[in-house]
Amino acid sequence: MKMKGRCFLLFALLFSFVARAENVEVNGICYHLISDGIAEVTTGSTQCSGAVEIPATFTYQSVVYQVEGIGNNAFKNCSALTSIVIPEGLKTIGTYAFAGCKALTSVVFPDSLTRILAYAFSDCTSLKKVQISNHVETLGAYAFSGCSAMESVTLGSGLVEISSGAFQNCTSLADVDILDLASYCRMKITGAAEVGSCSNPFKYATTLRINGVKTTELVIPDGVIEISDCVFFGCNAIESLVVPNSVERIGKCSFFECKNLLSIALSEKLQLIGEHAFDGCVVLNGLSIPDNVVSIDNYAFNRCYALDTVAFGKNLESIGNLSFCNCSSISAIELPNKVKTIGNQCFYGCSQLATVSLPASITTIGNFAFRDDPSLSNVYCYATMLPTAPENVFMNSGVAKATLHVQESVLELYQATTPWSSFGKFEVVIDEMPQCATPTIALHGQKLSFTCVTDRVEFVSKVSFVNSDEEHVGNEVLLTGRVRVNVFARKEGYRDSEEAVEEFDLPKLGDANGDGQITIADVTTLVNIILGKQ
Repeated sequence: MKMKGRCFLLFALLFSFVARAENVEVNGICYHLISDGIAEVTTGSTQCSGAVEIPATFTYQSVVYQVEGIGNNAFKNCSALTSIVIPEGLKTIGTYAFAGCKALTSVVFPDSLTRILAYAFSDCTSLKKVQISNHVETLGAYAFSGCSAMESVTLGSGLVEISSGAFQNCTSLADVDILDLASYCRMKITGAAEVGSCSNPFKYATTLRINGVKTTELVIPDGVIEISDCVFFGCNAIESLVVPNSVERIGKCSFFECKNLLSIALSEKLQLIGEHAFDGCVVLNGLSIPDNVVSIDNYAFNRCYALDTVAFGKNLESIGNLSFCNCSSISAIELPNKVKTIGNQCFYGCSQLATVSLPASITTIGNFAFRDDPSLSNVYCYATMLPTAPENVFMNSGVAKATLHVQESVLELYQATTPWSSFGKFEVVIDEMPQCATPTIALHGQKLSFTCVTDRVEFVSKVSFVNSDEEHVGNEVLLTGRVRVNVFARKEGYRDSEEAVEEFDLPKLGDANGDGQITIADVTTLVNIILGKQ
């Protein structure tokens, strides 16, 4: 009897599972019954045609089912399907769900939708307008690829990822509307830099709208910290760009081949300009690199043919490979006094480049860095330690007719060392960048002061304990010890000064907090005074 009961229970469970997993057709639409009360649209023998509205719920065998998804291949190649209305409550559209629906002209997405998977609407060649609802987070790979009649797309505020080829071969796409620009700047876009892969829709678009308003001036919202990789890749609608002071990083390929971008105003807090960030911005005609930028990545301004002037920030240390390659309108380059490295082919093909100024800090110059720069006539190198540089640095740049300006103390060394020995004329540099005078440290009562013969300098200081000891006498603590003060001076257009160092005995500073005793509390007061906190 027990055995029969167990067999009956097992049969009931199996039957229940099979019942939940079956496919059914209701009112001409096929559904896959996932579990009690949950279903998704699936493929079936009936080819849907004309206008189709998927219900939010349906009843089958007295059970009400919520439609939460459109399964893989559900309407694939339904060539007579002209429009589809997707109900509220539906969350996912599966791979190839509407692929090849060549008569489909419109689709309405619900607010509940969160994912549109790979190839979902690929080759829907009559689809003209798409509005991605605000809760869609992901567009899968090639989701709308081959939608050759698509004229406009609206990107909802919840979108966080657009995958490879999402809008590939959408050749009629002219209008892109971004509903939330700050969110879009944080977008993860995969595969956009791959040849032939159009992840974002800007490959073809000529009109950019921000929340419905047409614009050619892109003003990044304040509060954005990073402009993500590839987000405006190929956006030819942008003519000017304003980056607020909150932005610290411009990502890889962010503005790659924005071919109508004329001017950019960069964030004062910007620290990094990524690879290919402005590569191919062919009409960009002026550039000022902010002082906080330490590194310019490879290809950052490659092929900016109209770029005629570049002002480099004073804290720049390295310039990557091909960063300014083929910038054929630049006539002069003056690098600030912290630049140590110039990458391979950095200024290759700068055909109008006539004057180059290399700072005393320069240590390494890469292969072909100044190759094919036939206008080069004067190179100023302030380094007293010869930079590491291969023989090909100035290849095809006619330096046999150019002049190298160096310091008198190393003139003979440059004349005897390649590639510098290739220059036709040598001159002793006259206008060497001056150096700030070494500051003087003075103690006035309980406060430190710094002075410098060079006027209007900025002092950079550090105060630290050398050692400290305590001697307890009754209810008093006698302090013995020393503090060290390090300071140097800096000024734009000058090299940093030598560092000045002074040490002071703590007891000599007296009763710092004014309580009539020299105790441990005076240490805290003293340090706060020196650091300007008190």
